[in-house]
Amino acid sequence: PIGFVGGVESYGLSRILDIYALYSGQEGQVRDPLIRTFNSFAKLRTYAEDAPDNELNGKIKTVLTYNHNTPAHVQLLRDRSVPKERAEVLFTTGHKAKGLEFSTVRLLDDFLCSTVFHGSQDPIPIGLLPEDELNLLYVAVTRAKKRLLMTPTLYAILRKARE
Repeated sequence: PIGFVGGVESYGLSRILDIYALYSGQEGQVRDPLIRTFNSFAKLRTYAEDAPDNELNGKIKTVLTYNHNTPAHVQLLRDRSVPKERAEVLFTTGHKAKGLEFSTVRLLDDFLCSTVFHGSQDPIPIGLLPEDELNLLYVAVTRAKKRLLMTPTLYAILRKARE
């Protein structure tokens, strides 16, 4: 069973469904006030990229990845989610993880890639990363009591910091 710190609905599943509705030409089903202001998926995507809004970009990427399977995947997350106390795997965000500790932590690259790589293969120097991103990264990596499973992006950041 999977759990979500803060509950599954706090991860914006309804917004993902609204983005999917816009993507699939069902604008009339969009309830989210921000998403409703766009009359096309392309305009929403341009807005999110220009903002840059990493959270919105992540949700757009989810819709692009799963296309017409998006509603089924959202429903599966809702159906399979259990309270965090009963979960074998627990998902959280860096912000929601503050003050918590876990035996094993695996970070995803969703909040790092656009900031760290800026479209190139080499990460920017760690000293040039925004302070709030560095603080959030610190919070995330220090949640692990025993094991931190690193992604290639995290490894590149730490390798670059050592240089």
